[in-house]
Amino acid sequence: MQKGTHMDQSLTERLARIEEQLTVIRREHPACKDELHSIGRQIAAIESSLKSAHKRIDDFKRDVCFAIGASTTIVGIFASILTWALGGR
Repeated sequence: MQKGTHMDQSLTERLARIEEQLTVIRREHPACKDELHSIGRQIAAIESSLKSAHKRIDDFKRDVCFAIGASTTIVGIFASILTWALGGR
């Protein structure tokens, strides 16, 4: 009988610890919920900033490609005129 009593006491202690842990979880849950909401807002702001950064990068890339293309065309025209002016074929 003593073995059963010890087992009952051990289970009772474990149940008491579990109940205490559940109480702590219930108490901290609203704080976790608020923190998750705050993190969600931060993620939304980061996504918006990221989209804006990608747009700026795409615009910059387009402008650089245009400048390179225009520069190459102008140098080609200048080289052709210079070659013609110097009597080259």
